[in-house]
Parts: sequence; C-alpha cells; structure tokens
Amino acid sequence: MALPDLPKDISEAELKRLELLYDYTKFHIGMYVTLISAVFALIGLDFLSNENLHLMKWHLLVGLIGLSLAGVFGSLVASSVPMTNAKSFDLFMAEKVGPWWAKWISVERAVYTEHTCFWLAMAALLTGALRMIWLVDPTAVSGYY
Repeated sequence: MALPDLPKDISEAELKRLELLYDYTKFHIGMYVTLISAVFALIGLDFLSNENLHLMKWHLLVGLIGLSLAGVFGSLVASSVPMTNAKSFDLFMAEKVGPWWAKWISVERAVYTEHTCFWLAMAALLTGALRMIWLVDPTAVSGYY
C-alpha cells in the first residue's frame, strides 16, 4: 500500500521502512482492540462469578488501561506516517507527534511507550489469570496435591 503525499526525494528503502512501520502499527492497533474485546467477553463469562472476578479485578483494570494506552500511542504513530514530510525513516522517528496540533512526543518514544503499555497489560492479565487459577483450584497449576 503506497502512502500518500510523501516527499518525492525520499528513497525507496526509506519509503519501504515507513510502509512497514505503518502496516505493523495498524496490525497492533487491531490486536489491541481484539484483546480489549476479549477481556470484556471474559468478564461476561459465567465462570467469572463475583468471587472469581474479585480476584482479578485490578489485573483486568490494569490490562484494559494498558491496552487502551497502547492503542492511543499506536494511533499517534500510524496517523502520523501519511502526514510526514520527513525525508528519511530516522528523521520521521525523531519528529514530534500528538493529537491535533499538539506535538509533545517523538515517534520513537511513542513506539516504545506503545510496546511498554502492551507488555505491562499482558503481564497484568497473565498474572491475574494465574492468580485466579491458583486460588480457585491450586491443583490445576501443579497437579501434585
């Protein structure tokens, strides 16, 4: 997919790097939306009775906030690719981006923040699930009881 309105003097290699960043960021945003939907579906399951849900509520909250923030930072990156006038990938990564006219974070930092929020969310959701499994049925984890 060719990106619109990029400078004419950008090299093919630099253009390809921008396209790859754009495509992989779009994939990440879709993954975050899917995972947020899965968390809400999990909350609605009968398996998560009030007692079981109580064991995971903070983990779920941190997970949802982390995935949402990852989506926000990913959106900053993806929406800035078509708007850039940078003549290289490295110059684009150094550009400041933000919503509307507010430019407050570099693309590179937005990418790092996106990934950090995602992995913190995954850690919270995984530890919450393991904690709930362990407290509800300890034999399910080790099998040696």
